[in-house]
Amino acid sequence: MKTVRIVLTILMVALLASCATILSGSKDDVTFDSEPRGAQIIVDGNVMGVTPLTVSLKRNKYKQVEVHLDGYRVQTRPLSTSYDPVALINIFWDWSTTDLITGNAFEYDPNSYYFRLDKE
Repeated sequence: MKTVRIVLTILMVALLASCATILSGSKDDVTFDSEPRGAQIIVDGNVMGVTPLTVSLKRNKYKQVEVHLDGYRVQTRPLSTSYDPVALINIFWDWSTTDLITGNAFEYDPNSYYFRLDKE
């Protein structure tokens, strides 16, 4: 009886879990660099730090990055995402709906941004 409970518990966890989250996580490391270095990185209004910088961003949550440095023009770029193929594995459990709803089916792509800043 105890073995049956363990097997059922494992089965339920597998059925309710989202594959992209389990295998790839719910965050991506994204790297920002600039020339000159020391520029402030702002992601969707949140100051993250100065270049060079690698931050862990929740998947599919953030939309744009701004780069600020005194004496230089502000640069803004969208944070692009692409479908994470690992989420396809989840089709066997819940037709990938969990990963799509949570946004974990998408990863930041590219995961590295370089800015060449122009003087004002």
